[in-house]
Amino acid sequence: MSQSIHPYPSVGSLVKKVLEINPDLGVREISSLIRQSILKPAQESVDFASGEIVDEKRVMELAKATLIRKNQ
Repeated sequence: MSQSIHPYPSVGSLVKKVLEINPDLGVREISSLIRQSILKPAQESVDFASGEIVDEKRVMELAKATLIRKNQ
């Protein structure tokens, strides 16, 4: 049985990293950050798990930006 392993972060690991940056964020805020960071592949994928990719770097940038807004 072959397994398809994707080199992309899981949503759970992203949530953990976001909360390490700003533990005051709620579910809706974290969900919004992740949704803003979704990339769609150029080609149509048959594999459901490859349909959308979350840009981890972008999520972290957005999480850090919440701290800047909070401190202003």
